[in-house]
Amino acid sequence: MIKNNIKEQALSVAATSYLKEAFAVAYLDGTIAYLNRQMRHLANLKNENLADIDLFSLLDHFKTEVFNEPRLALRKILQTGETYENELFFEATGKTFKIQITLVEVASNDALHETGLSTKPACFLVVINDITAIKENEKLRSDMVNLMSHEIRTPLTSIQGFAEILMLDDTISAENKEYISTIFNESQRLSRMLNTFLSIARLEQSDKQEFQKIPVKLDNVVSEVVQEMQEKAKRKRIRLVEKADANLPLVAADKGLVAKAISHLIDNAIKYSPERTSVIISTVLEPEYVRVTVEDRGYGIPKEEQEKIWQKFYRIAREGHDKEEESTGLGLALVKEIVERHGGLVDVESEVGFGSKFSIRLPRL
Repeated sequence: MIKNNIKEQALSVAATSYLKEAFAVAYLDGTIAYLNRQMRHLANLKNENLADIDLFSLLDHFKTEVFNEPRLALRKILQTGETYENELFFEATGKTFKIQITLVEVASNDALHETGLSTKPACFLVVINDITAIKENEKLRSDMVNLMSHEIRTPLTSIQGFAEILMLDDTISAENKEYISTIFNESQRLSRMLNTFLSIARLEQSDKQEFQKIPVKLDNVVSEVVQEMQEKAKRKRIRLVEKADANLPLVAADKGLVAKAISHLIDNAIKYSPERTSVIISTVLEPEYVRVTVEDRGYGIPKEEQEKIWQKFYRIAREGHDKEEESTGLGLALVKEIVERHGGLVDVESEVGFGSKFSIRLPRL
C-alpha cells in the first residue's frame, strides 16, 4: 500500500515535469517501480520484465567516463539530498544525454509519525534527455562564430586598411576617391555589425557564471560612458545631460558589459536626435532596481514596433534618412542580452515625432 502511494506520487511529479523525456521511478532499495517507453528504448530494455532489473543495472547502461560509478552518485544523493546532473557523451554513437537523478519526497502519515515532518525521501526519479541535437547546434554556432571572427574579420580589416591608404593618395581623382570612401565607410559599417553580432553570439554561448560580476556604482559607469561619447555628441551639436539620485546602492555587474549596453543606448540617441538638442541620461533608484534611462528627442518609434526592436536584425523602415543613421538591427538585441543576463529588465517608451526613452534596470544589492 505504501509503495503504491509512493509510486503514484512520484509518477505524478514525473508526468507533470518530464512528459516527453525518458524517466524511471525506483524505490530506495533499488527496485524499479516504473519505466516509461522512452527509457526502455534508450536503455535497450524493450522486453525485459521490471522484476529482472534494478536501478543499478539500469544506470549501468549509461556509464561513461564522467559517470562511471552510479552507486557513488546514488549514495551522495541520499547523503545530501541534492539533485545529480551531468552530460554523458557516448563516442560510439555520437549521442549526448543529460542525466538527472532526484530524490522525491512523498507525503505520508508514516513520515509524519517517524520524523515529525509531513514528507520524507521515498524514491529516486531518474530522467534522461537526449540533447544530441542541442549539442550539435551549439557546435555549429561555435564554428560559425570562429569562422566570422577570423576568416571574415581578417580580410575586412585589410579592405579597410587599403581603402584608408588609397584615400590619402593625391594621384587618385576626386571621383575615384569618392568610390574608395564608400568602400571604406561600408567596410566600417560591416565591421561594426560583425563585432556586435559576435558579442551577442558569445553572450548566448556563455554561462552567467563566466561574468566578472563585482559591486558597481551604476552612476559612475554612466559618467564614464558619457565622457567617452562627448566628442561624438559635439560633432552633432548635441548636449549630453546627466542626472542621478543621491546615494544610489550598488549593483552586481560585469562593468565592461554594462558599459557597452549603456554606450549603445547613448550612441543610438545621438544618432537619431536632431542637431542642437539634448540627450538626458538619468540614473534613479527604484524599490528593487537601479534604473538608467536614456531620453532623446529623435524620430520616435511606432507603438506596434516597440516590442520588435529588441529582436536581432529588426530595423525600423525610415524613408529619406541618411545612410549613416541606418541601424544594424543588432545593438538593442545586444543591450537586451546583456541586461537579461544580469537578471535585469529593458523597456522603451516612445511617441512618433517626440522622441524615445530607453531604460535598463539592474537588481540593486
